[in-house]
Amino acid sequence: MIIFFFILFKHRRAKKKITLFKQTTSPNDVVMTNIKMKFIWTSGMKQIFSSITNCDIYLSENYFTIIPFQTFPFKASHKPILLVKEKSSLKDSFHFLNIFSPDKIIFKEVIKDEIEIQYHEDGNKYQIRLKGLTSEDKNKLERIRNCC
Repeated sequence: MIIFFFILFKHRRAKKKITLFKQTTSPNDVVMTNIKMKFIWTSGMKQIFSSITNCDIYLSENYFTIIPFQTFPFKASHKPILLVKEKSSLKDSFHFLNIFSPDKIIFKEVIKDEIEIQYHEDGNKYQIRLKGLTSEDKNKLERIRNCC
């Protein structure tokens, strides 16, 4: 029961940030909705697997944003993740988001219709695996290589 209230509290805080983000995005951004995902965070020998199951992706000229959410037992959003080449370029506009400026992003197709995005920052390794992608979705994701 405590976990339910914790998720609900996090969802309410994230919803405000998502609304702010959507108000500041450009209409030219490419939006991909309801993409299945798996998120793994590694720090040293410790690995944490996320229970987040889906995400919405916003692709812009100079940033890439993932808005994760889980759908069980109800739809609960989580704080968006913003990947950008230089933090300082978007720090003022998106001060309410987790902004990551990784040294490099590894973008690879693991198996058919799955793409894994890996990035490192401050000694931590992050892996985002997007599942069930169509060839059109993969072409859209090619913009990640250019922006980050």
